[in-house]
Amino acid sequence: MNLSLGPDGSATVTEDTGKGTRTLFGHWVDSGSQVTVTFDATEGKPAEPPMAFQPSHDGLQAVTWNHATWGKDNPPPMKKGGAKIKEHYWFTQNP
Repeated sequence: MNLSLGPDGSATVTEDTGKGTRTLFGHWVDSGSQVTVTFDATEGKPAEPPMAFQPSHDGLQAVTWNHATWGKDNPPPMKKGGAKIKEHYWFTQNP
């Protein structure tokens, strides 16, 4: 899973679940203790429920997400990646 947070408040979450890649777009807000991503509705479907991340050692940790979409397992912490146009974070792979 990759999370990209844009300086303009845009957010992109991409994951390959083994059933194909899924990408969702939305917006993020940093409340100081959490980063919350609110997704845009697409193609007449309701918006995906928001995801929330808390700062961890050197990245972000998902703390709330839609388990039906992203799975029930607690994802590993995301580590900060390169910064070009957006600040990039990504999940490490589960063993």
